[in-house]
Amino acid sequence: MEAQRLRKIDPQEKVRAVLTTARRLFVEHGYHSVSIPMIVRESRVSTGAIYHHFGNKEQLARRIYDETLSEFQEMLEQRLTGQADVLSQLRAFGKLLVDVAQSDPEMMRYMLFLNHGEFLSSCPPICSSAPFRWVQETIRNGVADGTLRSDHPFVAAASFIGAILRTIELNYQGVIIEPLDTLISPILDHALRAVRA
Repeated sequence: MEAQRLRKIDPQEKVRAVLTTARRLFVEHGYHSVSIPMIVRESRVSTGAIYHHFGNKEQLARRIYDETLSEFQEMLEQRLTGQADVLSQLRAFGKLLVDVAQSDPEMMRYMLFLNHGEFLSSCPPICSSAPFRWVQETIRNGVADGTLRSDHPFVAAASFIGAILRTIELNYQGVIIEPLDTLISPILDHALRAVRA
């Protein structure tokens, strides 16, 4: 009878709770200020389970990094379906950034504000990860086909992405008070103006 009362928690549910909680805490407090006991308290997953699934805090941080970028990459690939030309592909990327900023601000804050290099020395900065390298390559392709102009595709990619991310940051800070989805056209128009031929 007692065994029937005990709630069996799915191990994947525990893993998800720890990943979600730790990412939120890293964003709110910074990696170095977050301890395993804080994660235990907030996630309601035992210390033993955390160490069993992740090994240590750095491995947990690495898993969050990998999963966050993987999730973003999957969303980008979905958005790119049917987008044949460079401009529509870049617009899809920019719209994804804005949509994530609104629908999952914790994910965006994680990608935007956390200095991953200070605690994950083996991981490339977010701006060197696959989705952002894709923007650089797309801009190179646009320069090659004459749609875009730039002598420096890396700088052009930084200008394009930077215009969008800075707008998101200003929205988070309360400087831009309009909802981002109402500003999507001017945001993308200004970002593309930096690279269009």
